[in-house]
Amino acid sequence: SLLQEIKMFRVARPAFNQFNRFKINELVTLSQCCSRFQNFHSTPLMYEKKEPVKLELQSDNLVTRLYKKMFTGIPVAKLKASGYILVTHCTQRIDVSGFFETFDMPDTFYSWFLVVELHIWLVGARLMSEGDSGRVVRNAMVEALWLDCDNRAKAIGDMATSVRTKTIAGVAEEFQAALFIYDEGLLGNDMQLANALWRRFFLSMKELEDDETAPLPDPEKLLLLVNYVRRVANYLDEADAVDIIVKTDIKWPSIIEK
Repeated sequence: SLLQEIKMFRVARPAFNQFNRFKINELVTLSQCCSRFQNFHSTPLMYEKKEPVKLELQSDNLVTRLYKKMFTGIPVAKLKASGYILVTHCTQRIDVSGFFETFDMPDTFYSWFLVVELHIWLVGARLMSEGDSGRVVRNAMVEALWLDCDNRAKAIGDMATSVRTKTIAGVAEEFQAALFIYDEGLLGNDMQLANALWRRFFLSMKELEDDETAPLPDPEKLLLLVNYVRRVANYLDEADAVDIIVKTDIKWPSIIEK
């Protein structure tokens, strides 16, 4: 069984799991973080390849016909607004305290980010299957994420602007690497997904010395998170693009399946 396999395996220690030790040699602004991510390609291979849904008004009346004569699809400004709204689903409407308690996470800014990152990745991967419209929304989500992180970092306490900017830039680099790890895990079997989640979600919370061996994962907690990610991915895959992008309607399932 998967649980028995998890108990037997060890994984490599990630090279980017030391948040407060992360060093960056250049000062990177928030706008540079966003532009770097926009050039970063995350493929939607986790979902069946399907034609992007046309995000248009469906009713047939005079206003709709006039609108369709002047515009096709949804204006970019509205797509970006949808991205900003969807970020609130990932930052404010997830059960953060439930994640902290269930997975024994320390109550820190970085733990909050790891939980948010996981959900933004899941939504972003789903959006990438919707073509250019989905990409615009996803990039807007990432832009809003860094603004949110910057505001939260300001509220934590006294921190020089240069230090805060470097810290967020470091997290942005980790974010890009995490997407690769998560994508690879979701494309594979449950064992590969468990490996990805352990490397990024669980080990990133550990502060290990250079010569220290990474601890073995808690198989029960790891299996629980694998099941949660699979359930969320399936839920988003089955959701209509209009519900996600236009209505920004996402309801997260419970951490523990009922």
